[in-house]
Amino acid sequence: IAAGVAEDRSAALLYLPDNPQAVLDLSMFERPVQATWINPSTGARISGPRLAASESAPVKAPGSGDWLLLLRP
Repeated sequence: IAAGVAEDRSAALLYLPDNPQAVLDLSMFERPVQATWINPSTGARISGPRLAASESAPVKAPGSGDWLLLLRP
């Protein structure tokens, strides 16, 4: 998994290459974040769950193949 976080923690973007499940540490955020899945092949977006700002947030991609996960408080 490759990931980047905005310096002001206003967003994070993760790349999950053919890896549909992960456990994320979201404790850097001060409040819950909204997840949005993005299919990098088509640009299609799928609304994901609202995730607590915790040290253990499990996520599962909505399908097979590569996915981007956009997180915003």
